[in-house]
Amino acid sequence: MDDMAERISKADCFVLVSPEYNHSIPPPLSNFLDHFGNSRYAYKPSAICTYSSGPFGGVRAAMQLRAITGELGCVAIGTMFAAPQAQSSLDEAGKPVGPNGELLIGQMKAVMKQLSWTAEAMKQHKAKVGLPQ
Repeated sequence: MDDMAERISKADCFVLVSPEYNHSIPPPLSNFLDHFGNSRYAYKPSAICTYSSGPFGGVRAAMQLRAITGELGCVAIGTMFAAPQAQSSLDEAGKPVGPNGELLIGQMKAVMKQLSWTAEAMKQHKAKVGLPQ
């Protein structure tokens, strides 16, 4: 756990991946985020990526993650990744396939572009002015 705490502290950004579980996120993910507390996540951007077996791709879980990241002080970027019907949209290696394949690839490219830009901007601003006191 100490190693994980150090990794979280050193990270410039986060990619949060979650299935939809009872219209929310699974308890182990909630526990993990809560365990390390807001000081490790604060002033860092995050991307929210969800999936489900249904047609909405876990967006209900994404809304829960957006609220949790806000409480942790971790800024969730606006672009999200949602994989609907994951059982038929991804192969065993996780590669997008079928009619949703190109859509998923486009979504992920947009997410990573926005996350990397935001992470770099926030990193530069923190280096220039520091964190609020």
